[in-house]
Amino acid sequence: MGNFEFQERLNHVQEQARQRYRDMRESEDSVESLRATALNVGIRVDTESRKANRRRMLPTEDGLALERILGRNNLFHANYFAIGVQAIRAVTRVHVINEQGQPIGFGTGSLVGDGILVTNNHVLQSVAEARRSFVEFDFEYDELYRPKRTYHFALDPDAIFVTDRKLDFTFVAVRATEANGQPLSQFGYIRMIEDTGKALIGEPVTIVQHPKGGLKQVALRDSKVIGLAPFEDGGFLHYTTDTEPGSSGSPVVNDQWQMVALHHAGVPGATGGWVANEGTRVSKIFEHLRETYSIETREVIRRLKDVDVDIALPLDREHRGRSRGAAKRSTTVRVNDGEAEEESFRIDRWRDVTGYKKDFLGAEAMVPMPLPADMTDLSVGSGGEHELKYHHFSVVMSRMRRLAYLTAVNVDGASLVDVRRRNTRWRLDPRLPGNLQIDNRCYKRNDLDRGHLVRRLTPVWGTDAEARRAEEDTFHYTNCVPQHKDLNQRSWLDLEDYILERVDWGNIRASIFTGPVFRPDDMIYRNEYQIPAEYWKVAVALDARGRLTAAGYLQTQKRLIANLEAAFGDYKTYRVPVSLIAELTDLDFGTLVAADPRSRQEGGDGFTEIKGSEDIDFL
Repeated sequence: MGNFEFQERLNHVQEQARQRYRDMRESEDSVESLRATALNVGIRVDTESRKANRRRMLPTEDGLALERILGRNNLFHANYFAIGVQAIRAVTRVHVINEQGQPIGFGTGSLVGDGILVTNNHVLQSVAEARRSFVEFDFEYDELYRPKRTYHFALDPDAIFVTDRKLDFTFVAVRATEANGQPLSQFGYIRMIEDTGKALIGEPVTIVQHPKGGLKQVALRDSKVIGLAPFEDGGFLHYTTDTEPGSSGSPVVNDQWQMVALHHAGVPGATGGWVANEGTRVSKIFEHLRETYSIETREVIRRLKDVDVDIALPLDREHRGRSRGAAKRSTTVRVNDGEAEEESFRIDRWRDVTGYKKDFLGAEAMVPMPLPADMTDLSVGSGGEHELKYHHFSVVMSRMRRLAYLTAVNVDGASLVDVRRRNTRWRLDPRLPGNLQIDNRCYKRNDLDRGHLVRRLTPVWGTDAEARRAEEDTFHYTNCVPQHKDLNQRSWLDLEDYILERVDWGNIRASIFTGPVFRPDDMIYRNEYQIPAEYWKVAVALDARGRLTAAGYLQTQKRLIANLEAAFGDYKTYRVPVSLIAELTDLDFGTLVAADPRSRQEGGDGFTEIKGSEDIDFL
């Protein structure tokens, strides 16, 4: 950190940390009293919620975990080191390069999910700087104290770059492969968990770091948590330290190797030396991502491991005064270990529900639900109909696949409601026999996600009661498909966000049809479930002249339709003619083929890869 510019950044955050430390010392609970109390009575200085959260995070098989927190026992199971080795390998040295191509400093970063790294804002401050910089893994000694072979990976800030100066964090994407083809995935990741209570006052923590840009070192349980800055006032964690400052961006982890804080500054003493270390609490970083919406913040959370993501749409400043208020998203720790479904609703819940309305856009712009010419594969509900009607949307099921053949939803942008996600579990629909629905057995202990077809946010309009019921209805197994976590859905989600934003901010109505492409060569999983890998969407609305307009989209491999060579590959989203979707799905879209400008074009295949909003070509 000898470069002047880089040192200035570090000095700035150290001065802020010093002031927070002074404020904490002057508070009613001084650092000394906190430390003394923590060492004597352990977890009793923490809130009940933090204590409860901490206990839930402890492995049930580790009967000594709580004793270690209380300082009464220092025994570990032998697997502590094996788990630690995996976490330590995810820590990397960050090379910061200036505009002249010269190195100006080093930091530490950690992989925390699928191709995403976290470090400090004062290490990587901008997209331009991240483009020039890179990360180096395995810069450390081997068992014989010989330098190991290192691996260099370029950063990809054009894919993801989310930063905040106040909390001093930066998330940035990392290229999936090194120049010589080595995969990034071999280095694993460190878990970031949103819940508070990952480390209690008095509990030892470990810091994995490249001090002063040198070889990777570990301060193993050498620091103790001594204080928490007020959560609403920055959410920083203070912990003891020796005289050597840690590296910027190092992960501070608990005994379960979960990241507790992102280290960002040592607190210098008045007469030299170091009196404390300070890191940004992981829970505060999650709070920032939840409240500061963007496509990229949503993508950050989506890539974080073990986190279930559902984010509301953004509201810009001129929309924040609307009755819905600022939209926020909630996250819960992902549970994919075979938990029981919620009890099914009573069938009379949908007695007066009309589901999808074909006249939703007006009597002169009727849009019937598209159905296949051959309906023998469609399931029949208890009411004798193929259509399962929910609040503001409908689902038609495939009997053979036990998945939705298609979904159809009406969305009214003028009356959308902000419904925060609760801890909603998935349900079977009582109107269909259970053996005609793929239930939670398909999702047990694997990398399959339950992918909404009708998104949770799309049908939540009308009265508060209607919106809540519509949101609950989206959590039926009839409305989800098994999607591999590695399926690249970024452009697909951007597309869905764009359509809903236009409907929301334009106060217009739209109808949206979505479904999988069923192919005979779709992969068969667990000798039972045939999982689709491609998806389509058709959005319909009235244009500025009051005429029906439609747009079709397809999520598929870059080789398009000709060669589906692998179950999951390099998928992209394309704007395609509605006529092509009709051909792929055997669905009758009626007048929507003619309402699609792409279907009327002469020449070309009508394909456009969606790289930005200008490619979406809808409204």
